[in-house]
Amino acid sequence: MSYKAYLRSPHWIKLSKAAKERDGFRCQVCDDDFRLHVHHKFYRARHEDTELGDLITLCEFCHFTGHAALRVREATWPGKFMAVLRLLFEVF
Repeated sequence: MSYKAYLRSPHWIKLSKAAKERDGFRCQVCDDDFRLHVHHKFYRARHEDTELGDLITLCEFCHFTGHAALRVREATWPGKFMAVLRLLFEVF
């Protein structure tokens, strides 16, 4: 199953709703409640194996900002600093 198809599956719909409920329908970075996304902290080999603990609720701004920071840092920042930022992003 493609990732795009998985995002329309009953499994994803149930998990993403559960993640938002668990996180109090708030962004776990800035505490906003507007335009919430559910972000994979990491991906499993099969999308269907995703678990609630793999997910975090982020507002649209924090979600896109986090992905942009990951792309920039992987392209330009020193390894140790990158590792610290990766750890921080995964914790959130």
